[in-house]
Amino acid sequence: MNWMFERLAASRYGVRPTFLYLCSLFVACLSTEVCEVSVELEKPGYVDKAPAHLVERDRAQLVELNDKLEKVKGQLAKLA
Repeated sequence: MNWMFERLAASRYGVRPTFLYLCSLFVACLSTEVCEVSVELEKPGYVDKAPAHLVERDRAQLVELNDKLEKVKGQLAKLA
């Protein structure tokens, strides 16, 4: 994935501004998803009342989203 970011950013066709804009939109979407899953897990009684497999799924999803978010932010910081 790193090579794709670097190649598009260094492109001679002037796609860098558009690419940076799209990356920032992707960061915003990921941030929204992280907030939604966090709010779900923080609801009073959700962890206690929901089936364990759903709680674990949400926790795993939160970890995965945070990892993706950090990777994209890191790549965006390199390009900016």
